[in-house]
Amino acid sequence: MTDRNGVRPLSKAAYPSAFRFCPFCGGRLDSPQGPDVAQRCQVSGHVLYHSSKPGVGVVVVRPSDHKVLFLLRRQAPFRGRWGLPGGFVTFGEPPEDAAVREVREETGLEVRVRQLLGARVEAYRRPEGIDRLLSLYYVADVVGGCEQASDEASQLVWRPIADPPARLAGRHLPAALARAASELG
Repeated sequence: MTDRNGVRPLSKAAYPSAFRFCPFCGGRLDSPQGPDVAQRCQVSGHVLYHSSKPGVGVVVVRPSDHKVLFLLRRQAPFRGRWGLPGGFVTFGEPPEDAAVREVREETGLEVRVRQLLGARVEAYRRPEGIDRLLSLYYVADVVGGCEQASDEASQLVWRPIADPPARLAGRHLPAALARAASELG
């Protein structure tokens, strides 16, 4: 059973299992519970919340022909599949700044964020279990830089948004691309 975003509810095995001690005082933590997947410290009473990690995905548009940039992922998850530039938002970083930074790091391009397309909660598989991402999708225009693949991408390709590469990196991308296509006209 999945929710409206196609994400399965967390099972007990998917809860973050690496946290046994309170990061505030070192006391023992209770098992994760409740809709917030929170753990309470048995000593201090502090609560450790396991919230969705914020991330960004960027539909990068080339102004000269309105094609969209895809990158072939070099690393897990989704190694060998085509995705959009993106990544995690660092602590305290505005999401729009994260979008610009991630595009620069992964492609060498400078972009200007045009608009927020939407947000989704998505599963993110790791060896430690399944985390949840709060993914924010943006459309951005190329304004400069020198295109080159980073250590995270083995190849970059520009394609019409209606004709993305096969083997996309995740079930969430078709919906993000469809939303972008409707916004781009």
